[in-house]
Amino acid sequence: PLGALAVLAGIVLVHESGHYLAARAFNISVEEFSIGFGPKILGFEKFGNEFNLRALPLGGYVRFPENFDILDYSENFEIEYSDDPQLLQNRPWQERAVVLSGGVIFNLLLAFGIYFGEIGPLGGSGLPRAVFDDGVIVAQSPRSGGPSDGALLKGDIITGINGGQKQVSDFISTIRDTPDGEIATTTTTSSKPVSTTKTVSIQPQRNDGSTQTIGVSLRPNLEKVERLKSNNPIVAFKLAFEYLLDIFTQTLLGTVSVLASFISPSGSAPGQKISGPIGLIQQGSSVVATKDWTAVWMFAAGLSVNLGVLNALPLPALDGGQLAFVIAEAISGKKVDQKFQEGLTSVAVLFLLWLSVSAAVGDVSGL
Repeated sequence: PLGALAVLAGIVLVHESGHYLAARAFNISVEEFSIGFGPKILGFEKFGNEFNLRALPLGGYVRFPENFDILDYSENFEIEYSDDPQLLQNRPWQERAVVLSGGVIFNLLLAFGIYFGEIGPLGGSGLPRAVFDDGVIVAQSPRSGGPSDGALLKGDIITGINGGQKQVSDFISTIRDTPDGEIATTTTTSSKPVSTTKTVSIQPQRNDGSTQTIGVSLRPNLEKVERLKSNNPIVAFKLAFEYLLDIFTQTLLGTVSVLASFISPSGSAPGQKISGPIGLIQQGSSVVATKDWTAVWMFAAGLSVNLGVLNALPLPALDGGQLAFVIAEAISGKKVDQKFQEGLTSVAVLFLLWLSVSAAVGDVSGL
């Protein structure tokens, strides 16, 4: 696992460097730059800042000075805030927005650099990109007596449901959100390219009726896999950006879907759809063990995008949530009350801790 931990620590280092360098560029005071949490293993001081490596390299932080005396923080009297212009809290909203966005921006730049290195004229072998045709393919024969028995066959291509969804996620969402009854599928086969309409029954997948199914597995209609490679730097730049945008979009949609399942009464049990630290290290260790440097770089790029997306979410404990407060200030013309921010952040921290513990439980149960 040391190799995987090194990759993870490297990604965290890039993220925190985005915050730190942005703050330094604006001459904003910084107290500590840390990789990891928990007890300090080693550290040094430079530029008036502490640089530390801590025992648990599963994250990191850049610590800024508070704008009040923590020893005097009490609910019983009015807190006196400092007006020191070097404090992050006292800087113009534009500067705070750049500092808060720095980590996510650096994560995306790292991923882009890796993709460009593989696609462009720097010696990479190129990146595979799947090209999909419309519709989804029935991946297995319907079970006898099931809702699709007699209507669908293995290999059928469903190009529309009740009117015209095109993506796998659209088909699945439509099926799961449809009450008991029937749906009309527009279907073709390789031997019979003419579209026909077939009626398929819907039945509950869960005892409480919260999720519906048509009783077959569906997979994307893969047309081909092309390799992205160009010795033209401009073309490679464009291809790398498109590749990054596609990975970012998929990661964002997947993350939102997982979070929605956690807060939905009918969602899956926590920890069953996401990887926590243990699962992440397992995946990374498997990749590093192959000694395939292209695979290692791709793992690092994907991990960097994931970290960027997670931190961009508008939860108060994350960069995106803090940025949301700054944007609210820019729109309203006045700062969001600091006590209110701290209260929301505390709640968000508890939610993230619960999410992390649930994911870790899922990791352990999957060992």
